Formats: sequence, C-alpha cells, structure tokens
Amino acid sequence: MIKMVDEGFSYQGRQADFRIYNEPDQVKALMIRKQAGIVLLPANMAAVLYNKGVPDHLLAAVPVWGSLYLAGTDTSVHSVDNLRGKTVYLMARGATPDIVFRYILKAHRIDPENDLRLDYTFNGHFELASAVAAGRAPMGVISEPFVSLSSSKNPDIKVLIDLEKEWDRINADSVPMVQTAVMINRNFLEKTENWLKSFSAITAKRYPGSVIISMKQPG
Repeated sequence: MIKMVDEGFSYQGRQADFRIYNEPDQVKALMIRKQAGIVLLPANMAAVLYNKGVPDHLLAAVPVWGSLYLAGTDTSVHSVDNLRGKTVYLMARGATPDIVFRYILKAHRIDPENDLRLDYTFNGHFELASAVAAGRAPMGVISEPFVSLSSSKNPDIKVLIDLEKEWDRINADSVPMVQTAVMINRNFLEKTENWLKSFSAITAKRYPGSVIISMKQPG
C-alpha cells in the first residue's frame, strides 16, 4: 500500500487519511476507541479482539498469506531440525510470528520450551530487525519488508528457513498461513458503502495486487 499512501486517494471529494503505526497494539487501541474506519493488522489479533467482545469491525480481506522467515547469520541452520539447542529471537510472545513458529516446531517434534531457547528481548518488528542487522541477534523470526531491509544493511544475513514453505508442508491439504487482516468498522461501512466500493474498484485498477475489499459480511 506504500504507493497509495504516497500518492494519496480521493473519490467524490473525500480524501482517504492513511496513518502508519509502529506496532499493532497502537492500531488495536484505535479499534477499541472506534476511531478507525479501515485497519490492517495481524490476523490473530483481529480474531482475539472479536472473541473478546470487540465486534465492531468486520473482516473484509486477507491480503497477506505468509511472509515470515527465520533470517540471520547462523549458516549452520538449514532446516527446522537444526534448531535444537539454538537461540531464536522473536518479537513478542503470543504474536503471529511466535504462534506460527511454535506450531512449526511442534510439528517437527521439537519442544519450544526445552529443546531450544526462544528469546523475546527485542520488542516489535523494527527493534528485532535492527538487532538481526546489527548482529545482536544471530537469527530471528521476521517478515518482509524487514528481511530485505536487514539484508541490505548486512549482506551476511540470509533467509535460513522460509516459514510459509514449512507451513505448506505441514498443511498440504489445508489453508495457507493467514497473516494479515483488513477490518472495516461496521458504522463506517454503513455510512460510506458506496465510497468503499469505489475505493476497492479504483484500488484494484491503479494498484494491481493490492488489497481488494469485499463488501460481503463474513459467515
């Protein structure tokens, strides 16, 4: 969505206001206060909020189906089985990367609590990616575009394990790895449905491959 943010978007005199925050918790606060029309946030956070009684936002789209990687400078790691006895850095306990990584470890019969060390020293995407780039974290579970940003600062950083490929191997006959959700506030939807339909249609035309918003309510 970077291109749309840079160029701006308006339709019938209404200008979209794009706001970028460092962490999902900041977006969650806006949702709870009902101060956001459309939000993009981790899919697991969207589900948790809904089940905790914050049902004011509807699921409109899932634009990201997996861009998580174990990246770093430890070239001895070529597969999940190589992680026994290692230290892996993650951004936050219970966040999407943590949930996915633990699931993959268990699928390989690796106990996340005893067979390796999971370190949550660095909080958030930016801090963890910076630590990996600086060599303070030999390897960490990070997503794009942070993998590319880290490797551009430190050419020794490599993708050690593609977690989406691991997920697909484990769940060959199931759904892909859901990572990001687009949510729309119910009241905002009711008041601006035609604007949102135009936003979705024009977005698809101007920015191929970007988020497409469906006006159908989820079942």
